[in-house]
Amino acid sequence: MPCVVRHPHVKKVCPRREGHEGDSKGFEVREEGQPVSHTSILTVVMMGYTLAYAGMAALSLGMQKHYAQLNADAELTSSRKVLFKALGWSLLAFALLPVIQGWSLAMGLVIWVGLISVAAINVVLLLAYLPRLLVWFGVAVSIALLVLLTASI
Repeated sequence: MPCVVRHPHVKKVCPRREGHEGDSKGFEVREEGQPVSHTSILTVVMMGYTLAYAGMAALSLGMQKHYAQLNADAELTSSRKVLFKALGWSLLAFALLPVIQGWSLAMGLVIWVGLISVAAINVVLLLAYLPRLLVWFGVAVSIALLVLLTASI
């Protein structure tokens, strides 16, 4: 099997050959950097998705219609509206950081847009069919990320 580039910080990662020294996961590093395991890639994607989901949820809660779906008796004040929108855009911007760190800027931007799209679809579907689960789904994703981070340490 030929060598392939699996990560921007690793020049070439090849399967370990018989009698050739490599790491314990079955990869050898040809030039510089460390081999990237599937766990770290999944962790980076989950971190980006969690932040993107939280950002999209906050942006949707900055709208009176969606805020009323979750809090029927409360009205969205202008200060809360500004807070939700600022929080949402900030979280979407922060979702870019882990994917750029995991990949290069060009690939990170593509993955970031994809993660935002998936998070937006999830928020839209939850608001349309099960609006009360919007917060609980976010909590579940956050717990899954914590478990994944703990397991990868």
